[in-house]
Amino acid sequence: MVDKKTIGRIGEDIAAVYYRKRGYRILARNFRCRAGEVDIFASKTRTLYVIEVKYRQSDAFGFPEEAVTPAKKKRMIVTAHRFLEEYGGLWKSIEVHVAAIELHTGKPVVTIFTSE
Repeated sequence: MVDKKTIGRIGEDIAAVYYRKRGYRILARNFRCRAGEVDIFASKTRTLYVIEVKYRQSDAFGFPEEAVTPAKKKRMIVTAHRFLEEYGGLWKSIEVHVAAIELHTGKPVVTIFTSE
């Protein structure tokens, strides 16, 4: 059986490839600070994307996008501000994404959810 950390890394790799193929630039992965951790920071057209990756091999524990609570989104924004303090950048906007990855017939399906 594959451990949770390895499964998380696989999901993040799938998400990074998904975003790169769509013209996003990956700026950082697994950025941590006191406020929390963000799986992927990406950019495209002067927007900073703060991406939480949720990977599920089945629906037994619910849908991936349901695992990101409003409190988690708030921590992601605070972490994004720490990222900006550390690395700078001229961003027009910040957008929070949940990259929900599910296995369907052995093939990963990526669905992107954006915060309101």
